[in-house]
Parts: sequence; C-alpha cells; structure tokens
Amino acid sequence: MPWILFIILFIVARSAEYLYTKKLLKNDSPLVFSFIRTIFGLGFVIIMSFFIDLTIDIISLLLIFLISLFATAGVYYRNKSFQKFEVSYVTPMLNLIPFFVFIFALIFLGESLTLFKAIGILLVTLSLYALNLSKEKNLLSPFIDFIKHKKFLVILPIIFFSVTAILDKYTLFSVNPLTFIFYLSIFFTINFLILITFTKKIPQVKKSISLNFKHYLIIGALLIISQVGQYYATSLKEISLVNPLLMSSSLVVIMFSGKIFNETNIPRKLFSTTILIIGIILILT
Repeated sequence: MPWILFIILFIVARSAEYLYTKKLLKNDSPLVFSFIRTIFGLGFVIIMSFFIDLTIDIISLLLIFLISLFATAGVYYRNKSFQKFEVSYVTPMLNLIPFFVFIFALIFLGESLTLFKAIGILLVTLSLYALNLSKEKNLLSPFIDFIKHKKFLVILPIIFFSVTAILDKYTLFSVNPLTFIFYLSIFFTINFLILITFTKKIPQVKKSISLNFKHYLIIGALLIISQVGQYYATSLKEISLVNPLLMSSSLVVIMFSGKIFNETNIPRKLFSTTILIIGIILILT
C-alpha cells in the first residue's frame, strides 16, 4: 500500500476522531472519555492481533511502555484541552509537536540553526500570535488572553507528545507498526485503568458506555485507523515529509468545527494554521 494512502487514511480518521471527541466531551470527563476510548480501541486491536506477528524484544517492549506513560499524560491533557477550548484552536496548536522536537534538538543535541529554520521559527511565532488574538485591539492581547484563559494547558500535551514523537521514530525502526500499536494499546489500557480505579470513576465509566456505546465504538475504530495510518506512514517515509502532511488534518478539523460547533474566527484560524504548517516545513527542511 503506497505511503500516501496511509496519510489520507490518517487525515480522514484523525479529523473525524477529534470532532467526535469534542462532541462526547460535552458529557464525559476527560479521564473517563480517555479510558473508554482506549478500551474500545483495544477491542479492535485484539481482533487484529490474530493477523499480527507479536514477537518483540524486551528493549523495544520497555520503550513502548515508556512511550505509553508519556502518551497517557498527553492524551489526558489533550482531551482536557478539547473540553475546555474550541477544537479549532487546540488542533492547530497540536501541530507544534515537531516544532518542540526541533527546539529540544536545538538545546540538547546542538542542532544547527539555518536561515530556513530561522524563518520557520518566525512564521510559527507569528501564526501563534494570530491564533491567540482576542477582540481587544492591543499588541499584548494574545499573551494576556493566553494567560487569562489558562491556555497554557494546551502546552502540556504538546510537550508529552514531542517526547513520544522522538521515541516513536526510534522504536519503529525495529518494530512492525501493527505490533507497536498492539502493545501500546495494552499499556494504554493498563495506565488508564490504574487512574480510573484510583480516582474511583468506574461507575461513571459504566454509565457512559451504556449511554454512548455506538459513539465509542466509532471512536475506537477511528483511533486505530488513524494510528495505523500515522505509524505506517512514519515508518515508510522521512519524518520531515510525513509530519507536514499529517498536520493538514487540522485544516479539515477547523473547517468542520465552524459548521458542527459554530466555532468562531474560522478564516483567521485556517490562515494562521497554514502559516504555522509552512513554518514547520521550513524548520524540518
């Protein structure tokens, strides 16, 4: 299967998943939603396991467990952000993951700063400024609005997913993407089960499943489809080519969020997100 088809598969599934997530989070807490989503995703993975080679070395398994810890925190705070803010704001902000990966490499690995990368950083900065513009006509209004509405919450999943992005690429060198998804789903479920048990939210989980079984079934399917698309595309092509294409799913989410949730400033968000993606492409060049 050509790698570009995996990209298309990801864009369609991830866009639908995020829009569905926003809808279901109107009634469920982020933790309850994250756990149920993981359970249904695991159900599809178990069915797939009959057709997957589950052989894996202990180092790769430990790496996947480590990834699951960061990803569990990332998923929780991402869903918390989806619940608190507009999906048309959170989704483009999540595109900053490659940007944070580059910043980490710049600081800790001595990554060189070229002219293209510098221009990319400038474009990303300008796009973030535009995304956070408020009604107040003040140069500092984006910063004030960011702090006032506690939008720094969105930064947490970006940091966690930046770490997993680095570890994902390293692990996928030696592990089949489907095998990777299988073990990651198991660790995900265990992590969230511990959190759900500790916070005594099992009754809420049972109630939510009974009320929204069909919706969570769809969410679970979309989750696995998007993961298959993402990890296969990442394993088949250079990350510098794959990442910008994966980020285009945010444009789809923004377009539909205006129609489905009546979210505001859609043209500005589309323009800002496009500039952000161009900036990321320059940084990854």
